[in-house]
Amino acid sequence: MFLLFRGLKKWLGQPEKDWRLFFHVFCWTGCIRAAVFFLPFRWIALFLGEEGVESPEWLEIGERERALRIARTIHKVSRRTPWESKCLVQAITGKILLKK
Repeated sequence: MFLLFRGLKKWLGQPEKDWRLFFHVFCWTGCIRAAVFFLPFRWIALFLGEEGVESPEWLEIGERERALRIARTIHKVSRRTPWESKCLVQAITGKILLKK
């Protein structure tokens, strides 16, 4: 829990859009962790998209920067959550936030 507060201290000087993203990532990782823990994966898989369909290889500059910002925030938040936020939780969180 101490790590969470230490990480929050660093975010105090960040712009509001970064705070909003931090809050979204924190909430989504918690919800997804609970879903992974309590629900069968076949139910979760229904929300992940079509099987066998790949994402486009090329992104426009704005999309790439947004994706990198989301990825960095997910990585930072996941290290400090009181629940376990390993790769599956991080990947699903990223997929949800990139869809928005």
